[in-house]
Amino acid sequence: MIIKNSEDSGVHPPNESKHGADLAKMESATEMADVYNNIRELSPTNDSQKYLQSQALQLSADMMQSRWMLIEQSQTKLPRVFLVVLTFWLTVLFTQFGLLAPRNRTAMSALFICAISMAGAIFLILELNQPLEGTIKVSSAPLHKALLLIGK
Repeated sequence: MIIKNSEDSGVHPPNESKHGADLAKMESATEMADVYNNIRELSPTNDSQKYLQSQALQLSADMMQSRWMLIEQSQTKLPRVFLVVLTFWLTVLFTQFGLLAPRNRTAMSALFICAISMAGAIFLILELNQPLEGTIKVSSAPLHKALLLIGK
C-alpha cells in the first residue's frame, strides 16, 4: 500500500482550513481497512510473530476507531437550545445576585470575577465541542504521520 503525498521529502500536516475537503477524503479513505486486512492475512510462524501480529491488529483497529471518532465529532454541533438555556439561566442568576448584593467594591468585584469565569466556561464549551477547529484545536499531523509510516 502506498499513500501518496504531494511532497515526498517529509511529513507536512494538511492545511487545517480545508477541513471540509479533508473530512470528505477521510470518510472515503479505505487504506486503513486494507492495512488491517493485510495484517490479518499474515501467517505467523512463531510466538513472537503472533504477538507482533496481534499488536499490529490492535493498533490498526484503534486507528480506525479514532478515524471514525474524528469524523463523528466533527459533524456534531452543539444544540442552540443548550446555549440559549445556559445563557438565560446565567443572566437570571447574575441579575439576581447583582440586585441582592450590597453595593460595595468587594461584592461587585466578586460578581465581575464570577461573570468572567462563566464566560470563560461557555467559551471552553464552544471550543472543545469542535476539536479540529477554532482557537484550541487538535492537530491532525500525528495521524497523518502514522498513516505515512504505515504506508512505507
